[in-house]
Amino acid sequence: MNGITSLKLKGDLGVHHGVLMRHAEILWPNGTTHNTYCKLDPTKSFCTNCLGYPGGGQCANQTDLYYMRGKGEVETYQPRFTSHGFRYAQVWGLPPTLTPNELLTKGVLTAWEIHTDVTPNGFVEFSNTLKV
Repeated sequence: MNGITSLKLKGDLGVHHGVLMRHAEILWPNGTTHNTYCKLDPTKSFCTNCLGYPGGGQCANQTDLYYMRGKGEVETYQPRFTSHGFRYAQVWGLPPTLTPNELLTKGVLTAWEIHTDVTPNGFVEFSNTLKV
């Protein structure tokens, strides 16, 4: 899909920690996200070249990093000036009390599809009934 992910978390009072979301099309054998264009050793679970530093790596990076305000309140992060092409999203830096299942059931992580709203002005018709 093409779109964005949003996070809704309650941070700890006085703690300004970062939450990292990495988007990818495929997964490493160990279940971590992996960008299709990465040329590094697949035995590594985290590619330091994929962090998006200038001039770093062979990878098309799709990572969002959000720093919690530290006010002890529920915070929502949703990027505004980007979109990602992805099938999977992996999140680091979540509160330790949050289980992976709660990411979806409590609405902590949401994926939003972005597409154009273009009115179709034509169609294609084939004489061959084979579905492609």
